[in-house]
Amino acid sequence: MITQAPRADGLSDVRVQKVFCAVVVSRLTYVPMAWSGFITAADLRVDAFLRRSKRCEFCPSDLPDFDEQLAECDDRLFNRIRHNPQHVVHSLLLPPSAAAQN
Repeated sequence: MITQAPRADGLSDVRVQKVFCAVVVSRLTYVPMAWSGFITAADLRVDAFLRRSKRCEFCPSDLPDFDEQLAECDDRLFNRIRHNPQHVVHSLLLPPSAAAQN
């Protein structure tokens, strides 16, 4: 019989949620940025997994949907490239337009 192992080990709900985000959510959002354009949410069923995890209180109830998390990761990566002239991909970006500089 499966027991609630994290709580049985004495972790509070908040700590269980932090561990869940640090381990599970980080792994879910690490690689999909490269291939997320080739799949649909139905292929992954990640949102269903995250909803079930919220019901079991393994992750915070305010955790965004998987698509939102991927978009946020994508934005962070693009901003890192855009603001770092030493990044290997930075030279491939178009120069900023005059409208963007205002």
